[in-house]
Amino acid sequence: MKTRALAGLVAMLTASWLLYAYHDRFWYPPDEGNYAHVAQRILEGETLNLQIQDVHPGYINFVNAAALRLFGADLLSLRYPLVFAGLIQAAALFLIFPRHEPWRAAVAVIAATALGAIQFLNPTAHWQCLALVVLTIAALPASSRMARRLVGIGILVGVIALFRQLTGFLVGLGALTFLLWEAGSRSTEQTNAIVGRFVAASMAIALAAYLALASDVSGIILFGIWPLIVLALLIVRPQAPPREIARIFASVGTGIVIAAVPLLAYHVWHGSIGAWLQDIGPAAVALTRLDFFERSSFAALVFHALRQTVTAGDAASFINGVYWTALPLVGAANGYAVVRSLQRARRNPIHPLPLVATFYAVVSVHFQIPVYLYYTVGLSLASLLWLTPQISLVAARGSLVAAGALAAIGVYFHAGQPASRSIAGLLHGTRMTSVRASSLPHSSLRIDPDEGRRYAALVDLIRQRVPADGSMFAVPSNAELYFLSQRRNAFRFYNTALGVRSDADVAAVEQTLHDHPPSLVTFNRDDKYNTPQSLQIMEAVKHQYVLLGRFDPFDVYVLR
Repeated sequence: MKTRALAGLVAMLTASWLLYAYHDRFWYPPDEGNYAHVAQRILEGETLNLQIQDVHPGYINFVNAAALRLFGADLLSLRYPLVFAGLIQAAALFLIFPRHEPWRAAVAVIAATALGAIQFLNPTAHWQCLALVVLTIAALPASSRMARRLVGIGILVGVIALFRQLTGFLVGLGALTFLLWEAGSRSTEQTNAIVGRFVAASMAIALAAYLALASDVSGIILFGIWPLIVLALLIVRPQAPPREIARIFASVGTGIVIAAVPLLAYHVWHGSIGAWLQDIGPAAVALTRLDFFERSSFAALVFHALRQTVTAGDAASFINGVYWTALPLVGAANGYAVVRSLQRARRNPIHPLPLVATFYAVVSVHFQIPVYLYYTVGLSLASLLWLTPQISLVAARGSLVAAGALAAIGVYFHAGQPASRSIAGLLHGTRMTSVRASSLPHSSLRIDPDEGRRYAALVDLIRQRVPADGSMFAVPSNAELYFLSQRRNAFRFYNTALGVRSDADVAAVEQTLHDHPPSLVTFNRDDKYNTPQSLQIMEAVKHQYVLLGRFDPFDVYVLR
């Protein structure tokens, strides 16, 4: 008991120190701005989705709005919910592990924290979702036999989905797979197995359809194939009776409905149901159809990392070559270990940590860049730490060494490093340590000084050129400029790729520019969110505005 308490104390103190040390040392301006801009407009009385567009279902925006209300109109305020979620995640993950493995649990907590939010400190919904996923895993073992606890699982899955749609879908599949597997293990009758097999096959088809639309071969091999194999194993194993399956789905479904009630009530009250469905449906899908999603690949990342490992001229390059080779493979290693474990399990009980982690890892294929690895690699690594003692002593010890090494490399070379690092700098682990408190208004974050100076000059110009009650327009997507300058966005949308998708949308923007012209327009010509529609808008801007100058990377236009 004393050993477990000591291990828990070490794990929580280390996780707390990591979160404290890095919570204010990074920013990714466009994302920071998107979340802060939407949250502030909610606080000012505007209706989400009716007057403010956002493709997230909604709960993340209300969390961020609450943070701004409690801690002030500062980007730093949005970090406090991340720290809270990280601490909840750490505590729940430690409690999930067996009581006789306290130090393995401590390593899992530290590694998941080191390879988690501090690698991309950003008020994105992913970090809140990850904490909720760990809570769901912790609740699952005690839920399979009691309807009210199944309702609780449904509430957790529903809340996850209303933070981020895709994550809720994947975690829901993982949770249902665990519940159906457990129900089949308890069943003594094997009549009417067709119902269970139909349900499992339907889940597999849904996941396969998503992977076919959203991923390439490398994403499917590394992340997608393993949950599909798990569902195939579920199809051929003993099935629960139809009545038990109906009970599971009814209880979990009830919980999902309960989770949605507050958000649905909000939109019904404000008459914004239609706008909400449009934003979280077609607009969200349109985002994934942009060209830059197709230009990323984990296969390319592994290839360049392997080449760097072979050709490295210094220790740092070699270490980081190994790191970036290993990171995309953790999910595949966990998936393989889970499949082998399930093949041996037969009617034996299984634990939800490895199972749900395998499904959750598919989050990474949404956008195959290093940041999306960090969203899932911590949980996959924790799952491997859980599974490897069942494989062999060598595997158990090797997983501890690997987890510790990856965590140490991640913290030393990458935690809190500015997003302005080049891809080469990222791969080689180039450290930029000259961060300082920002001189920007409404941002107490410690950031790259050069980037801070550029933004400070531009924000000062905006505040001079745009009256306090005036408006501006950032094309295609730099909502941080609205928040930092505290100047009004002239439009409902903050990203033209999401809000301007048709000729009619372009015409509406041009009409607003003519009737109620914003005082200033910024344009980032190299932004990945530029589309034919944003370029068409800029042609209209150039007829009505004059180029004042370039504040890298922005062209700034003011009314003629």
